[in-house]
Amino acid sequence: MKNSIKTFALAVLLAVLALSTPAQESSGSQQAPSGKCTEEFKQQTYNRFTSNLKTNQQVAYEAGKEYLSCFGNENDQYVNYIRRFVTAYEQATQKAELRSRFQQLYQQQKYAEAFPLGKQILAEEPDNLSVMIATAWSGLGAVTAGQDAIIPDAAAIARKTLQEIEAGKAPQGATNFNKDETLGWLNYALGIYAVKQNNPREALNYLYKAAQYEGFAKKDPQTYALLALAYQQAYYEPMAKEYRDKYQGQPESPEQQAALAQLNQVIDRIIDAYARAIAYANASGEARYQQRKVEWTNQLTAFYKFRNNDSTTGLDQLIASVTTKPLPSPTIPTPAPTPTPTSQPSGGTTGASPAAANPAAQQSVPASASPKPQSSPIKQPMMRKMASNRS
Repeated sequence: MKNSIKTFALAVLLAVLALSTPAQESSGSQQAPSGKCTEEFKQQTYNRFTSNLKTNQQVAYEAGKEYLSCFGNENDQYVNYIRRFVTAYEQATQKAELRSRFQQLYQQQKYAEAFPLGKQILAEEPDNLSVMIATAWSGLGAVTAGQDAIIPDAAAIARKTLQEIEAGKAPQGATNFNKDETLGWLNYALGIYAVKQNNPREALNYLYKAAQYEGFAKKDPQTYALLALAYQQAYYEPMAKEYRDKYQGQPESPEQQAALAQLNQVIDRIIDAYARAIAYANASGEARYQQRKVEWTNQLTAFYKFRNNDSTTGLDQLIASVTTKPLPSPTIPTPAPTPTPTSQPSGGTTGASPAAANPAAQQSVPASASPKPQSSPIKQPMMRKMASNRS
């Protein structure tokens, strides 16, 4: 790979030097200094071109450029043949340089710079799964660094990559490809994009799927903090407002109790998600999560007390054990008209009485957290050979 990159780099340099006089070459009538463009020179140059065409194309390219510089105005089969080769060679070396630069930026984790180059390659090679994966990861890295303007393009590439891998495709020649981890972070990326684009219900589905695959996304605290945020935006906030508007100050009724039970199911999922975020932050020991953990703990405590008669009893035990339990489905079932859940919620909370857990009586409801992820993805996935693989 290193030798081929050096060869391509040199070829591109020659192409750039040759293009320094475009007016002469584009006219098709450029001439070398007097005395050089002889019939003998013509034959020697053509022979040098043809003898290296298969074995050393860089030398053939140089010979072809010299031939055209003298005889490019001759509209014959030799000139046309050489010109087609020179044009194709320059295009190929430009593509090789683009791929080399993309791989370099990707390996240096300069994702905001790598992403547009990956897009250029995919415009020419739309089915190259290796480049798709690397470009999708670059998009995630760029967006989590604040480049929100690329979200539409990043999401489109991530979705296509996800579809290709789910259909059973794998990058050709990649020996370290981890399907589950890749599917996990692709769903994670799409969940982040959906949150940032104010589509929390879509985010719920992607983040839930991200947590089902073994890989960094399953144990990333942000997966669950964003999941909690998406529940708040998609369900809790509109449902709590509707509950207050309909039932605040009204006597209890079967409809009110059913609405409360529905709201409690959402709250239990928020509690579960924040508990997982804190548990995984504790397990990681990474300093970058400490400030975020304070915010998540405040959110968790408010919702937990809301569901448990203003008590935090059992909260520490919930955090300690939550990752051993299945993640609740994002589908919110419609409950029977009962004031409290019939069994302990998945988050480990206990049902409160209507009076204690009535949102109409709770004026200080928890506020939504910031939707902006505060750190970049944990690690770079596979794709060390993406510049040389085709799939």
